[in-house]
Amino acid sequence: MSDYDIPSEPEQNEAWEYVCKRELERPEINIIRIICCSVLFVCGVVICVFLTLLFLRNIHAVFLLLGYTIIGLVFFSKRIIICFVKLYQHYAPENIRRKCLFKPTCSEYMILALEKYGLFKGLYKGIYRLFFKCKGFHYSIDYP
Repeated sequence: MSDYDIPSEPEQNEAWEYVCKRELERPEINIIRIICCSVLFVCGVVICVFLTLLFLRNIHAVFLLLGYTIIGLVFFSKRIIICFVKLYQHYAPENIRRKCLFKPTCSEYMILALEKYGLFKGLYKGIYRLFFKCKGFHYSIDYP
């Protein structure tokens, strides 16, 4: 569906029911687990850097370690972004969460897109949906 197409009446009604009438999900958040995982990841990177510099003292090893660190961050970035979206879903007030005119909502879409397409394409699709498609006056259904 292009940005200029008006959704059909049944599609608008279904999306309206979903957005306005359903009970909002508030995902369970375990702050202690989030903090522990973050601290463990940072400590692991610091220990790897220290051990590499201590034992290898080779500039190529530092670049290799930097590459592994970036790969690790990319690997965990998807989980980190999903965690931030779930924090938003848990703590955002209802009047803000109900502003989205889509089924699934933009936060649900971001999680679905990240899980379906991976970090880069999923993040692109989620951000595009949030900033360019989530404007207007018509309720609509748009899955990733």
